[in-house]
Amino acid sequence: MVGSFGASIADTSSARNGADPVPVACVLTTHDACRRETVPPMRALRQHRLFRDHPERHQLVDTAVPLALTAFSFALMSAVDTMFVTGLGVAELAGVGLGGMLTFVAIITTGSLLRGLKICMVQAEGRGEPSLGYLGAGLRIGVRATLPTMAVLIVLGFLTPHLLTTDASALAARDYIWVRCTSIPMLFALMSVREAYYGRGDTRTPLRAILAANVLNAVLNAVTIEVFGWGVRGVALTTVLAVALQLVWLARGQRAFGFGWDAATPAHTREILAIGLPFAGQKLLETGAFTVIAAMIARTGDSAAAAHQIGLQLLLLGNLPSVALGDAVSLVAGRLAGQGDVLRARSVTAFALRVGLAWTFVVGTGAAALAPLIGPRLVPGDPEIVWVLWACSALLMLESTSLVAQGYLRATGDPRYPSVVVMVNAVLISPALAAVGIYGFGLHASAAWLAFLVEVSASTGLLWRRIHRRTVALSSASGFGYNPSDAAA
Repeated sequence: MVGSFGASIADTSSARNGADPVPVACVLTTHDACRRETVPPMRALRQHRLFRDHPERHQLVDTAVPLALTAFSFALMSAVDTMFVTGLGVAELAGVGLGGMLTFVAIITTGSLLRGLKICMVQAEGRGEPSLGYLGAGLRIGVRATLPTMAVLIVLGFLTPHLLTTDASALAARDYIWVRCTSIPMLFALMSVREAYYGRGDTRTPLRAILAANVLNAVLNAVTIEVFGWGVRGVALTTVLAVALQLVWLARGQRAFGFGWDAATPAHTREILAIGLPFAGQKLLETGAFTVIAAMIARTGDSAAAAHQIGLQLLLLGNLPSVALGDAVSLVAGRLAGQGDVLRARSVTAFALRVGLAWTFVVGTGAAALAPLIGPRLVPGDPEIVWVLWACSALLMLESTSLVAQGYLRATGDPRYPSVVVMVNAVLISPALAAVGIYGFGLHASAAWLAFLVEVSASTGLLWRRIHRRTVALSSASGFGYNPSDAAA
């Protein structure tokens, strides 16, 4: 399941970043010697023809790259945890797998609500209004959600014996959930502060914080497991301390701006919820529909479940840059929409779409070409693994267009429509088509992936149709006509 475009996205020089300057030209002096003139890397990027007359594109890239790296860092931290848990045994691995999933389900609602914070901030700054009150409102939402979330996790810990087949795996899941439960107050505060950084255009500081947390995570996993022998509890404690490190890191920088606790009003909370509630509902229903489909696949055999898992991992990794682009669009377009510049908001969205399609085309084409070679080796004996990988390759491009479209609509004041479209299609189309394919035609994992293709295609078409209509309406309201060729320029 991660960017921000603030009022002042600084064009940081290579000297300030500690990087080597980029040579631009050699100029002959009177002694025929070559003197190199240099410019910083980010300024060189700005001077490229794609960015020279479009500073918002530079903003988009400058924001999306740290966001993508942050997402990769979160995935890396999870992979390191899995590597250490694997050495503990099968029961521990099963317990931590379930414990992590249940913890995610418990926090996803509040986490999704807080996703609206950064969009509210960039829109306010685009209008020239104070934005710190949104951080205070986000912190208050987190405080109110802390005790209920911790209570849910405690109850889930007691239920683990009914969800797993062995006492050892149930004990591992319970220990993991209960130790992770202690991080909830810090986690919700971290989510709010991180969104505030994104809202004012600083995506690099959260990236540095997660990179430091990755180092701490790896070291403490080794110490708690290999030295102290704390097992699953050590893995969970390491995650808690990684959250604490990120919160301290970001809170120290946020002190200079303030935390907005006293500036928060009920209006700030309502605006955050107006964006966050539809997104939270979307995530919950998507998760439910996905769980139903996974259960149907699991009943067809272990090889089908394995093929489904391989496809999911490819989709997860391949989609991380697209997720970052979608978040970047919501911030850059949100600021431009707040300023009343709808055409530039639409233009930067079209540029993000091209970047996303280029990335997913490269990844998807490579995966499709390699599918007949690596698929049978990954899941021997499964006749559908190649079809699953081919469907996943096509789905990468469709998901990228959908994520960019959702980012634009949320940024321009239309948060409900994308959530409703995605929710309805995810609940009505995918499970129904997957059931027809599995029970009616005897397909296995490929039935679900073909259903995903139909669902996302339908959602993407509706979202981009809405974007065209909304851009025309907003342009008319602001007194400017809208020409689609202007947005694509």
